Amino acid sequence: MIEKQNEFGCTLIIDTEEENPRIVTDLTGILSSECLIKGENKVKFKSKDAIPGQFNLYNLWILKVDNRQFPKGYLNSSIELMLDLLDDKKDEMLGVLKRFPKNHLVCHGYFYEVNPYFLFDKKLIERLNYYHIDVEFDIYCLPSIGDLG
Repeated sequence: MIEKQNEFGCTLIIDTEEENPRIVTDLTGILSSECLIKGENKVKFKSKDAIPGQFNLYNLWILKVDNRQFPKGYLNSSIELMLDLLDDKKDEMLGVLKRFPKNHLVCHGYFYEVNPYFLFDKKLIERLNYYHIDVEFDIYCLPSIGDLG
């Protein structure tokens, strides 16, 4: 039986309000993982087929860091990767985040254990604070395959 490994990832979301979200790429040179345009059809996650009658409500520039699995990384390793991307264009990103203050970092963890653990050291907290980004956590405790039946 293959044992599931804990997975971690994070996504930076910037609401560009009434401007096309591609403005963030123009200003920073950082390519988005995805841009959602207000008024365009929502699409299905995997197939990317349009969902009839459902439309995006916001202009969103989205940057995702690939999921990492334990033991190769912890929740903070995904955040550090994201901050490394931002640090490469530090001045430009600060300008964008000030221009578009509706932004946040969504960190997710899929845990296959009862007592998940992570630690943010002072350096990581300082790096997050530098950008004044709100951080949100979506933590899921999932059953391992052996627990299902």
